Amino acid sequence: MAQSVFRFLWLSFLISSIGDWLYKLALPVVILQKTGSAYHAATAFGVSFVPWIVFSLLGGVIADDYVKKHVLM
Repeated sequence: MAQSVFRFLWLSFLISSIGDWLYKLALPVVILQKTGSAYHAATAFGVSFVPWIVFSLLGGVIADDYVKKHVLM
């Protein structure tokens, strides 16, 4: 039973990750087609990583500075 739950969780994470990457790749392509500007397409691709960078830095600070038990709760 636990193994099938893990497989379901892993499969849902895989599908979600594939969807996220397809979105990150499709957005600049659509912008390039609409505007014809490679600069705008590259900027859109770069900006899509800003939340990941900000939240990973914030999460690292929280994980390092606070008690693990309190962070998990």
